[in-house]
Amino acid sequence: MSTTRIPFDAIQFHAEIINPRDELKDIPDLISSLKSVGLQVPLTVKQDPKNENVYYLVVGFRRHEAIRQIRESDQNAFKTVEVKKFKGSFAEAQVLNITENIQRSELTPMEVCKSVEILMNIGYKQKEVADKIGKSQTWVSNAMQFRRQATPQLQEAVRSGDIPYGFARDLATLPDSEQKDKIKGLKKPSTVSKDEVEGRSRPNKVIDPEVRKTVRESSGRVIRPSTAEVRHEVMRIAQDNRGSSDEFERGILIALEWTLGERKTLRRPDK
Repeated sequence: MSTTRIPFDAIQFHAEIINPRDELKDIPDLISSLKSVGLQVPLTVKQDPKNENVYYLVVGFRRHEAIRQIRESDQNAFKTVEVKKFKGSFAEAQVLNITENIQRSELTPMEVCKSVEILMNIGYKQKEVADKIGKSQTWVSNAMQFRRQATPQLQEAVRSGDIPYGFARDLATLPDSEQKDKIKGLKKPSTVSKDEVEGRSRPNKVIDPEVRKTVRESSGRVIRPSTAEVRHEVMRIAQDNRGSSDEFERGILIALEWTLGERKTLRRPDK
């Protein structure tokens, strides 16, 4: 697609091009960047087939919002912007919007599920959606099932980060009343706030033990730990056993066995 410049105010939104993001994040940082270096990546637009002076936004919703906010206080800024003109249909424009966001890994699991739903609603089959977004057909099928079965409370828990999407898929298979009961007592994942050994901050999400316990009880699955969880446990063991090299090595061995699935808990065996 070749680029050209058009008046910013000529860009509008179209009902058939839905942005899958639930929230446009980091707008203040983007505003600062735009003011400093300008628009480095052109917006992608589709020209109205009936009015050559109207364009519909296809890709670049965050950039568009940041420029809109800049122009609220300075009408002389970004009077015109560089754009790429998309020639395909509105359905193809929707696909382009979603695939570009997914390829840049800018969508959350819930937003990817929403993207799948959008593409299915405009007529694409599961296999076509899977090919377009780079997922397996099974993944697409599971995403659609999750959107149908998960209660609003469970979807919000995934959206806010209280429950990982993979765990929530298991909970979504339960009746609505049981889903609500299961998530009531779940807490947000804790974080590793400081790497005391290396002396630098390394925030990493760690699955709350209660979440792990609930999902195991609900589905019977043995859930492997994440890298962040292993790091968290190794650091805890290191801090608890600074004066004992034997205990430290034993703790490391336990953490590695847990990682490999050779033990289902970090609880130490009786000496």
